[in-house]
Amino acid sequence: MIGLGMGRGECAAAEIDPAESFNLTLFYTQKENAFADLQIDIYRVAELDPDGEYRLIEPFAEYPINMRGIDSISGRQKIAQTIRHYVAANQIAAYQSLNTDDRGTVSFAGLEKGLYLVAGITARNNNGAFAFGDFLIDLPVSAESDYDSDVRANPKYTPHTSPAKYTVVKLWDDAAAADQRPASVDVDILKNGVFEKRVVLNNANAWSYSWQVEDSKGIWSVMEPNVAEGYQVSITGNGAAFIITNTKAPTIPEKPEPPDGPEPPDGLEPPGGSGTIGDPGTPTASGTPGGSGVPATDVPRTGDTAPLLLYVVIMSVSGFGLMMLGVLWLRERKNDEKR
Repeated sequence: MIGLGMGRGECAAAEIDPAESFNLTLFYTQKENAFADLQIDIYRVAELDPDGEYRLIEPFAEYPINMRGIDSISGRQKIAQTIRHYVAANQIAAYQSLNTDDRGTVSFAGLEKGLYLVAGITARNNNGAFAFGDFLIDLPVSAESDYDSDVRANPKYTPHTSPAKYTVVKLWDDAAAADQRPASVDVDILKNGVFEKRVVLNNANAWSYSWQVEDSKGIWSVMEPNVAEGYQVSITGNGAAFIITNTKAPTIPEKPEPPDGPEPPDGLEPPGGSGTIGDPGTPTASGTPGGSGVPATDVPRTGDTAPLLLYVVIMSVSGFGLMMLGVLWLRERKNDEKR
């Protein structure tokens, strides 16, 4: 059994077969009371890239969802709620959908590796109404030296009340780029996933809007249909209040150009000789294409042994001649001394 809000399932200590499947069992109970016949929907939303970072997969990759904070409990709650709002607004089909049994248990089998959203649900019994919140769970869940392929969890719940009034508030997380904010944003209000109305938030209404509801059993959600370019969004709900936060998307730095090679010593030409443009297919005297333009056939090259052999012969003959002259000079000098 595991707790919820755990970090990503990076099983660095164990190799995972890409074809391996996993199981997820959830228990929906309130103390000793089981909630039977609840429809539980799960969505596969992301997978790990080669750098160990979660990347959203289709259809969620199409939306500007802010994935920062995935390693914290509060961050994962924000991401889960944001994805759930997109699910409701776009009527995204569940990856798998099953009902709980008489013990309040539901078991999903044959799941791929990845990050999953378990959609929240409200349940009722003789003790009242209880809300099981949206949450993210990793498959598999890593251990110190291994991983669990059969994951079990108890979703958390809170007493549920149905407000008569809801409020949506717009926040900005872009202190360094406040001048780039749009003058207003559109927000869609949905009931049970169906569009109800569109409102405009701006400075004039303090970036907020409130509305009254009559049906206490309806599930309300909000959506920003057109997120400003360069921003990512998170949507959280706490009882009767929804908060839409636009965060300036991080800028991905460009890869630096490779450094130039070391400067050649004084007196040596850099690659390319004198810098004049020559025939790139004809080596020149500098030994590189595009040098001084002197054809390479007129100068000795590394590996050309004929000029080298001639040079050795000439030097040898010259040295022998000088040696003979020295011997003759010494003889004459000795003869002169004897006289």
